[in-house]
Amino acid sequence: MEVKIRTRSAFMRVLALGMFLLLVWAYGQLEWGVPQAVRSSVVQARGKIVTSDGKVLAMSRDGKRVYPQGQIAGQLVGMMGATEGLEGLEAAYNDSLAAGQTLKLTLDTQVQASAEAALARAVPAHRGEFGSVVVLETRTGRVLAAATYPPFNPNNWRRYGPEVWLNRPFVTRFEPGSTVKPLVVAAAMNEGLTTPDTVYSTPMRRFVGGRWGSTIGDAVAHPSSLNTQGVLRYSSNVGMTHIVERFPSEDLYGYLKAYGFGQEPSVPNLPAATGSLQPLARWNDLVRATNSFGQGMSSTNLQLAAAFNVLANDGQYVTPRLVEGAGGVERRNVIRPEVARATRRMLRNVINEGIFAKAGIEGYDLAGKTGTAQTVDANGRFDLKTALAYADALLPYGLCWYEEAGDPLDYQLQATLSEHYPRPMATGENLFSMTDARNLIRYAGLRPDRDLLQFDCALSYGLVEYLRTLDMLAAHGWSGRRCIPHGGHQMSLNLAAGLGLGGNEAYPDVFQPFGGFADDLPVENGYVRLPEVPGIGFETKANLFKVFRALLAR
Repeated sequence: MEVKIRTRSAFMRVLALGMFLLLVWAYGQLEWGVPQAVRSSVVQARGKIVTSDGKVLAMSRDGKRVYPQGQIAGQLVGMMGATEGLEGLEAAYNDSLAAGQTLKLTLDTQVQASAEAALARAVPAHRGEFGSVVVLETRTGRVLAAATYPPFNPNNWRRYGPEVWLNRPFVTRFEPGSTVKPLVVAAAMNEGLTTPDTVYSTPMRRFVGGRWGSTIGDAVAHPSSLNTQGVLRYSSNVGMTHIVERFPSEDLYGYLKAYGFGQEPSVPNLPAATGSLQPLARWNDLVRATNSFGQGMSSTNLQLAAAFNVLANDGQYVTPRLVEGAGGVERRNVIRPEVARATRRMLRNVINEGIFAKAGIEGYDLAGKTGTAQTVDANGRFDLKTALAYADALLPYGLCWYEEAGDPLDYQLQATLSEHYPRPMATGENLFSMTDARNLIRYAGLRPDRDLLQFDCALSYGLVEYLRTLDMLAAHGWSGRRCIPHGGHQMSLNLAAGLGLGGNEAYPDVFQPFGGFADDLPVENGYVRLPEVPGIGFETKANLFKVFRALLAR
């Protein structure tokens, strides 16, 4: 019996050693890949990726995959692992490239480089997290540039996180907001529902939708009546509700689909997200109104560029294409040529009469439209089940952030929600001490690359305590730029500017006369200047000073 046990024991040791060696070999394959000779043979035979102007973006040299242009079109090209493509075009066209075929793109290297350089200047200047640019050739739909910031160099791809690998022009969805307005105006003119000179009554607020309606508001001060040109010039939501008031929902929905929204992008093989439109069955007067200014829908930058190309291409939609010879080119007429040309004239005026200092270029004739996205604030009222249900419903809309879904001290709710909802969240407006803020960072599963913190710098336990909070955030890998304080008043705005935070929550027309901004400082494209007078801004609010005088007179 003892001999059998010893024999069995020896056998088990041999078996265990064999399994261990097998695991070591398997780990080696994962860590170091296939044998070098095999890998070199596979890589060396792989086809090139080249641009329309002949620049090589990816090639094989000495048994290695190299990317001669570095970060130029990095996210678009992607990268290769041991024997196959992992991301971008390297993965999407892996079979063709592995067979030695050259992949020729429609990209123009100079246009691509210019787009990336513009992003590298603009995103940090506007304190953005990321940005993307799409440039299309009007008549053909050829993609001349598809740029993403922050940049990505596939030669050193392991140095970057997966969020930097993203080809954002094709896959990142967002709420297009007011950029949709000229497309809807063009559709309304095409149906004979408006003209550039049609005049509408445009108060700053208007209730729309009957019993289940809501108040629609404008952010930029404007005259009490505007023509259609003025509606675009001042980006008036109220004006848009008038323009679509007689537009049948099914017809407007059809135009948005014809522009490409809610449709599968026609870029073969490459991952490309599909933006969303609410099902027609859910459309009512309020949904029609909000869709007219781009809320309640989502899009990618590629889809938005293709939609605007309808205006540039005299009313005809052309499917975008990136790889020469891949897929057919679909063309469809959306609006009449004269309507497209009239809309372009109005958009030129939007630039020249409204935002030339920020968007115009001397010597060039430009047309364009600004746009902003929305946030949803639940004011901490949701339990976990409700918060998750709202997260599912809100995800397609590409919100800037989902705010205060639950109590910020309910760390389990916050942590579970962050695992479920991939887009930015914001919380913390009711936390005033560094200790509470630290516990939120430690236990709530928040993500320093995307989430926002709303600790109120004016209502915290003094400026010194807020500075301690900022030091704590830095120690935990958070940038102060992720702080956008709750508040909505001049003191918070000035503190946020002085501390170099990411922004400040504000309500221009709410909590008056205490809320809002200095009387002579308009909000322009989401930004407002600080008053150039001593103090913190109260000094130039005439209605607030009336209150102060009345109090002092008692």
